[in-house]
Amino acid sequence: MPVNIEIVREEEQRLAATAAKAAEQRLAVDNAGTSAEVARLRETLDEEELQVLEHINGKLTLKEVSRKAGYGSFAVAKIVARLSHAGIVERRAPPTFV
Repeated sequence: MPVNIEIVREEEQRLAATAAKAAEQRLAVDNAGTSAEVARLRETLDEEELQVLEHINGKLTLKEVSRKAGYGSFAVAKIVARLSHAGIVERRAPPTFV
């Protein structure tokens, strides 16, 4: 079946726009949790997830977290998606000034 190149290009543009928008959002740990919860996280998360989580503070964007953690933006986006799905982190919209 032939592929419609125009549809592929539109989808690539849509994904790029979504990724750019997500990269500008601040990332925050959903809640600091108790020491027991933190200990549980250390046992259940892998080294990359812990490295990324260490840099999430509610002030840095995904791009900034990826630089500090030493991983590429795409790798960090995948890790953040897993952490978000688990309810550990959330994305915050950038502040709007009036």
